[in-house]
Amino acid sequence: MAQEPSVLDFIKSLFKKDVHIDIRQYIATTNPKPKEELSETENPAFQKIFDKNQKVFVILGFLIIIGSQIINEYHPEKFLLGLLGYCAGGIVLLFSLPEKLFGAQKNILSCSENTAWITHKLMFFIACIILLGSFGIFDDNRFTLINFTLWVAGLVFLIFSLWKKNQNINMTLTAHHNKNFIFALVFVCITTLAFRIYKISMVPAEMWSDHAEKLLDVIDIIDGQTSIFFIRNTGREPLQFYLAALLIKIFHLKFSFLPLKLTTVLAGLATLPFIYIFGKEFFNKWVGLSALFFTGIGYWPNIISRVGLRYAFYPLFSIPVVYFLAKGLIERNRNMVILAGISLGLGLHGYSAARILPALVLMIGLVFILHNRKQSDVKFGLESMVVVAGISFAIFLPLFRFWMENPDLFNYRSFSRLIPTGENESSVFLIFIKNTWRAITMFFYDNGEIWVHSIPNRPALDIITASLFFTGIIYSIKKYKKQRRWLEISLLISIPILMLPSILSVAFPGENPCLNRTAGVYPVVFIFTGIGLTGLFETINGVNSSRLKKIFSGTLLIIIIIISIVSNFQLVFDKYHTQFLLNSWNTSELGSVIRVFIDQNHSEQNAFVIPYPHWVDTRLVGMQAGLPRKDFALPSEAIPNTKEIVENKLFLINPEDSESLELLKKFYPSGIQSIYYSNVPTKEFIIFNTNPTE
Repeated sequence: MAQEPSVLDFIKSLFKKDVHIDIRQYIATTNPKPKEELSETENPAFQKIFDKNQKVFVILGFLIIIGSQIINEYHPEKFLLGLLGYCAGGIVLLFSLPEKLFGAQKNILSCSENTAWITHKLMFFIACIILLGSFGIFDDNRFTLINFTLWVAGLVFLIFSLWKKNQNINMTLTAHHNKNFIFALVFVCITTLAFRIYKISMVPAEMWSDHAEKLLDVIDIIDGQTSIFFIRNTGREPLQFYLAALLIKIFHLKFSFLPLKLTTVLAGLATLPFIYIFGKEFFNKWVGLSALFFTGIGYWPNIISRVGLRYAFYPLFSIPVVYFLAKGLIERNRNMVILAGISLGLGLHGYSAARILPALVLMIGLVFILHNRKQSDVKFGLESMVVVAGISFAIFLPLFRFWMENPDLFNYRSFSRLIPTGENESSVFLIFIKNTWRAITMFFYDNGEIWVHSIPNRPALDIITASLFFTGIIYSIKKYKKQRRWLEISLLISIPILMLPSILSVAFPGENPCLNRTAGVYPVVFIFTGIGLTGLFETINGVNSSRLKKIFSGTLLIIIIIISIVSNFQLVFDKYHTQFLLNSWNTSELGSVIRVFIDQNHSEQNAFVIPYPHWVDTRLVGMQAGLPRKDFALPSEAIPNTKEIVENKLFLINPEDSESLELLKKFYPSGIQSIYYSNVPTKEFIIFNTNPTE
């Protein structure tokens, strides 16, 4: 027998027409026996019991899981009991769920063509020259008309030099639908839209310091400072700020919370079609619709899309990357692979957590290669990863130039959480393991302590969604065990990978888990939820569903929908809204007092907020008053300097700041103080007028 080739020899052979190495003859493989040949020892009696009473055990397993999740939600101190319940319910489902894949699955095609990826060599050469030129003038951290135009032109040439004209890029939102499905789709869309825009101006009610930084970045853009990377507040990628500036320009919006919220609401809504299409194309339309419904009403994605920060741009690009890459690999569709590269490149301009997406692409490519060992398929998988990397890098080019010139600024936010200091240095691995466990269990137990974008110390999913998500995972594991379809295992592995931006916070383990840095995983989570719901009901109904079964399953579905809607509505618009008001500062009320003062023909220069530790961000007061470039802060020691102003002056003071209040009384003995009683208890503040009669 010839000498076994090395890995390097095999990789080299992929790019040489006269060399062929069949890797399969060097890999020991075992083929499972057909089901009918299994012996009694391989098909134990207890499995026959599960098969005979399949529907009963599926319902029993699901009820055990729901009961376990109820324990986790209402009695978190009994998490061990809930964990044991999940194990028990999972075992029951593992043996009782059917192995047959519901709905139609896409056939795994074999790549027979051996054509070059570059369809227009001259255009590709021009693209490289233009992109290299644009890279050279992306200096001073600025987008200019010249470098931006060159960069976009280079991207257009690059994409068209690789694009294959005769390949379909079909992304069907529709299929062969009956009236029931159309009705369900309309209901889901209306419900989703209602959840996403209901009380958008009130939930969340107040901005915090991060929003002040973001609005200042948007103001910089409006003022002509077109940065590539915004270095304020440890550095931020630019996509949201340019989108917010565009909305302000087009719709003549004020510099306020609203344009920031609109950008993330739009990002959240734009994520939904990809979740639906993914479920529909790779499983069936009911999986897609179920995933769309639970994502649309879900507490986690709803809050992420409302907070007005860049978090929503992580899932916006994570799911297209997975969808386009999976579709491209399954159908051997090069154009889909190109779209995956575009999605990845744009995602790197959205939110820092998206920097983990290249690792996700690498994982999916490796799983595909390991499951498709034919040489042409392996070659296609490797080439696809190279193309995704090349296109995404070209889109990332401006940020790469900034990264090269300012590595500390670009890396600070990520590395400051990745590299531990002090007592954490000796326990990095242990912290990583604990972080991984806490992140993986956050769906069912504790989503962290950060109140600005979550309800602290509760599960990331409601009771129904968490139970269906776990059911979908069990179903997918069993399906993979039977069919060895690489897509299922890719989705399963993608969960911890997409959560790494939170898990890798080993320097600050208290920040893990968190719903913002794990947001990229929620599309996958809700796809599994759709699998769980669809698999559950198809098992209950069976092939020939009787009228009684239809009534039972229909009633159960209505109960699930109602419970899910009510629980998620309460989580977002009651619990989250209430705890947010109690934890945030009422800058809107301080801003409204100053606005009234100015509207009474007083100068904005005569209004002041006396800073106090752990109180309001005075920049936000100006933004709430309609003066986004004005900071009303006046240090207590500067109060004597205001005596030079003869007109009426307004001072807003924290009730606990007795020192500043005494100082005001000393310099303005005729001044009058009053208490502003906030709509939120404990948020009162003092209003001090020096000449209230003016």
